[in-house]
Amino acid sequence: MEKYHFIGIGGIGMSGLARILLENGQLVSGSDIAASYVTEALSQIGAKVYIGHNENQVARDHTVIYSSDIQESNPELTQAKKLGCEILHRSDLLLQLAQKYKVLAVTGTHGKTTTTALLTHVLSVADFKPAFAVGGMVHDLQSNGGGGDGEYFVVEADESDGTFLKYAYDGAIVTNIDTDHLAHFGSWEALVEAFKKFISTSKNRQSLFYCADDKTLTSLGIQGVSYGFSDGAELKASNFQQRGWKVFFDISFRGEHFSEVELNLTGRHNALNALAVFGLALSIGVKEEAIR
Repeated sequence: MEKYHFIGIGGIGMSGLARILLENGQLVSGSDIAASYVTEALSQIGAKVYIGHNENQVARDHTVIYSSDIQESNPELTQAKKLGCEILHRSDLLLQLAQKYKVLAVTGTHGKTTTTALLTHVLSVADFKPAFAVGGMVHDLQSNGGGGDGEYFVVEADESDGTFLKYAYDGAIVTNIDTDHLAHFGSWEALVEAFKKFISTSKNRQSLFYCADDKTLTSLGIQGVSYGFSDGAELKASNFQQRGWKVFFDISFRGEHFSEVELNLTGRHNALNALAVFGLALSIGVKEEAIR
């Protein structure tokens, strides 16, 4: 049994990984600057949570986890270095947890949390028993992270700090590229190059889905499956309708037509997210009935 200490355990990405470790029977502690429903929920399932950062909360036998939001001057990170603790960025812990799975990665400037949650929901309903790490709560599972007995690990791959380039994936969705996170990349050109590098590592082009409605993505000459409302999309949505708090649309894909797909979310952007999930789920063998 290993001991893990999270600096910033209340963060949505960090807390999901803490949940997975707790499910796996590991000892988990962590600190955050303020209490929240996230820290309270972690306490209830066995984590030791400290409010405030203090060097005395780190022990020599801890594996210490930090995120890109943690400053080098953080007293717990400084203490971990003094003690010679194993120190891992959250993305490297995620890599370790995903080693025994086939990874399905979702990335993009906007929409990746919703899309990752939808993909996790679909695989769970289909009894694929996925592991997952999401930057938000999956409503039906009431969790943002969990281990799974199936073969897939659904990962929200964060482009904001470049760590999405660490993941070797078996299927992926790229939602869009926008001008966020230029502080990390330094320029628009560097941001686009990072996405090109992520896309180039695809193991299976038939399980790489990118949004045809995004002009930047379509300009990259991607060898994969395009999706969207655009006429040239291989996985195409049409007949979009908003009815109250739901949307309905049709899907055409590889000679098949799927009518009146229903989504309990609003907006064309969420129809796009669901469209990508529909395609990726079909490509790995999920039945249409389970996706609907």
